[in-house]
Amino acid sequence: MASVLLVAPFAHAAQAASPESLPTYRNLRAVRNMDIVRTLDRKSLFISADPVDTAVKYQLNYNGKKIYEGRKPQYTDTNRALGVGTHVYSMVAINASGERTTPNVAAYTVDPFPTILPPISDSVVGAVRVDLSEQLVYVFDDRAIFPRLLATIQMSSGTGSKGRPGSTPTGTFNVWSGDRGRSERARFSSTECMDHMVRFTIGFGGGNIGFHSIPYRCGSSPKQYLSNASEYLGIAPSSHGCIRLNDYAAAWLFRNIAEGARVSVID
Repeated sequence: MASVLLVAPFAHAAQAASPESLPTYRNLRAVRNMDIVRTLDRKSLFISADPVDTAVKYQLNYNGKKIYEGRKPQYTDTNRALGVGTHVYSMVAINASGERTTPNVAAYTVDPFPTILPPISDSVVGAVRVDLSEQLVYVFDDRAIFPRLLATIQMSSGTGSKGRPGSTPTGTFNVWSGDRGRSERARFSSTECMDHMVRFTIGFGGGNIGFHSIPYRCGSSPKQYLSNASEYLGIAPSSHGCIRLNDYAAAWLFRNIAEGARVSVID
C-alpha cells in the first residue's frame, strides 16, 4: 500500500484530500465582492460574489461546512434568517484542474426586531392591522379620523393551511375580551400556557383566536418557553392560529386595547 501511495499521481492525492489541503489556484484572483442580503420574505439569506475568470464552479461553506457547489457564485440559504445571530460564510472558485482560490469570508448578523412601545398604560388602542405576509402587527390609536400609528410589532401567526385548523382567519373582527374581568393567563393544553390573551375571533378548529405572549410550560418559574418561538417573531408562522407577540408587547396591548376595538387581518 505504501508503494502505491508513493507513485500515485498528485491529482489523485488532491482529490482524496480534504478541502483545506487542496492547492490554491494562485494564477487567478480570489472571489471578490462577496455580499449577503436578507430575502424579501425575511426568511433566507442570499449570498453572491463576482464571477472569477476560468472558474468552472464555486463552493460555499457555512461555519466550515459545505452547503453549495455549483456553476454560479450565488446561493439562497433557505430559512437561515430564522436564526437570530451571526452567520459566517466562505466562498472559493474552482478551476477545471480542481485548484481553488483562497476563501473569501463574509458574515451577516440577524438582529431581533427593535420594537419600541409607549409606557405600559399610556395609550388607548382603537384599531389593529395584522399583516400575515409581513408577520407584523400595526397598532393605531382610537382617533376616528386619521388614526395615529402607535407601534409596529413583530408577530407570528398560525402555521396551518389557509382556511384550515391551525391557520389565522382573515377578515375584520372586534375584540371581545381584554383586561376587563378576564384572567391574563390562557391555557392551550395541560402543559402549554400563555399570558395577556386578547380574543377577537374563533378559529377554524373552534378555539379562540387572539393576541398573546409566547407560550411557556405551565407552572414553570422562571418561565420555560416552548421551543425557540421567539426567533420566529416577524419571520415566519409558528402558532396554532393565534397572534404571538413578545411578552412586553403582549402585556402592552392587553392593558391598552379596548373591547370592541377593530382588528383587521390581511393576507
